Amino acid sequence: MDHREKLIQLYFEQQAYKTEWVRLPAGRLFLLAWKGKRVEILFLDLEGSIQKTSESEVKDEYLNLLSHLCRWSQWDRIFKGRDVLFKWLAWEDFSNAERHILEMAGVEPFEFRRFWEDGEKG
Repeated sequence: MDHREKLIQLYFEQQAYKTEWVRLPAGRLFLLAWKGKRVEILFLDLEGSIQKTSESEVKDEYLNLLSHLCRWSQWDRIFKGRDVLFKWLAWEDFSNAERHILEMAGVEPFEFRRFWEDGEKG
């Protein structure tokens, strides 16, 4: 786990979320963060650009994850009875075009560095 992944996990744990890392066989990394009646599925994009040209490509990332997780022994413990929120976490800011693609796919853009720096100041 690199230092950015540790900071991301710390950020959620400081807000009383339980967390679980999921790495897909293709190497994609997701963080599941849950508390109360909500679970957030965060795709970690630590390289910058989302490199997706359409909303269907974005949705495919989450469909691949969900097809992997539905066979997971912890599925019920994390997901049962919770609303699911899809987020795309990037270390850097998104361009307007990237933000638009994510929003059209029903995925919330999450610019982590901005949240972490705001939390450190406040």
